[in-house]
Amino acid sequence: SRGAKLYCFDAFTGRPIWNISGWYQNPHAISGGYLIASDAQYTGYTYCFGKGATETSVSVSTDVISHGSTVLVKGSVMDLSSAQVNTPAISDEDMTTWMNYIHMQDATLLNNPPTPRGVPVKLWTLDPNRNRVEIGTVTTDGTGLFKKLWTPEVPGEYTVYASFEGSESYWRSLGTTAVGV
Repeated sequence: SRGAKLYCFDAFTGRPIWNISGWYQNPHAISGGYLIASDAQYTGYTYCFGKGATETSVSVSTDVISHGSTVLVKGSVMDLSSAQVNTPAISDEDMTTWMNYIHMQDATLLNNPPTPRGVPVKLWTLDPNRNRVEIGTVTTDGTGLFKKLWTPEVPGEYTVYASFEGSESYWRSLGTTAVGV
């Protein structure tokens, strides 16, 4: 039979959170925020549902720039979950469609792949005087990429940080790099 799904609902509000195609019978275990269940009828695989690990990377276009110059801060936030290593971390709102596309080969999505929204990334730096300076918050695209032009204000060495604070779908991660002015 086709059309069976596993649904996740908020226990307090009854609001649907996500769903995925499959015939999941007798979940094997629920612990620490993870559900382990087999989809014997559709795929024959055992799945683990829960938050995934991420990796945030960040770099600058040039390691040393002249005072008053602008540098491009760029990087990515990638999903490190074992079933989809190095795919982009995507918004919670697009998770149902994304997981059905990646893992369930949803026929409605195969010829029209989704373009998921990304996740927010906070960019900041410690300037040469050890002051925290906010660069801004950006959102990754459907490939995991983020970018922002930035002009450092004082000469010296900067440590640049990119922080993904996590979501309902992913754990947080942090990346660093440096630039000299």
